[in-house]
Amino acid sequence: MGADSLQDYELIELLLHYSIPRKDTKPLAKHLLEKFKSIEYLIHASPDQVLAIDGIGEATVVQLQMIRRLRQRMIETEIASSNVLSSWQAVIDYCRSKIGFEDQENFAVLLLNSLNELIIFKILAKGTVNKVTAYPREIARLALENNAVSVVLVHNHPSGNTTPSKQDIEMTRNIRKVLMGIDVTLHDHLIISPGGETSFKTLGLLE
Repeated sequence: MGADSLQDYELIELLLHYSIPRKDTKPLAKHLLEKFKSIEYLIHASPDQVLAIDGIGEATVVQLQMIRRLRQRMIETEIASSNVLSSWQAVIDYCRSKIGFEDQENFAVLLLNSLNELIIFKILAKGTVNKVTAYPREIARLALENNAVSVVLVHNHPSGNTTPSKQDIEMTRNIRKVLMGIDVTLHDHLIISPGGETSFKTLGLLE
């Protein structure tokens, strides 16, 4: 039986077999899946959240963190030297893996060169559960320091609702105006959550 035919709890059970040997881990695997709803949520859970589950130890936490980081590395490799705009789903997956599962709003920026290749991904600010502030001049300074030609903004909504707020729209327009003043293009602003994303460009909010 190949891994493709295994149910989610069975994949978790196999993982636990290596961190908790000589024990029936099926009940614990099912409990983890019930608690965290999906494997994706599980690997992005904080160590404290995982350790709070009876029967889970440090070895399992380390395994989950390794899986999360390996997944990020795979996506990073995919977009490292490619046209970011033609690898859009990979960009969304990467941003989601970096900040999409955070329980506070994070604001980040992707700086691109003239070939639309990624120069740097940087988290600029951490906020509250429903608010984060980004400063246009800081983004402009970062773009100039890294010789960026264009920018993609991204922040997460812990609520799961990726609809832009009035504050999100106003902030984006202010950032776009400042970037235009230094001849840097704002390609898009993404709002992401664990299960979805919204593009300002798609909504026509960058006109």
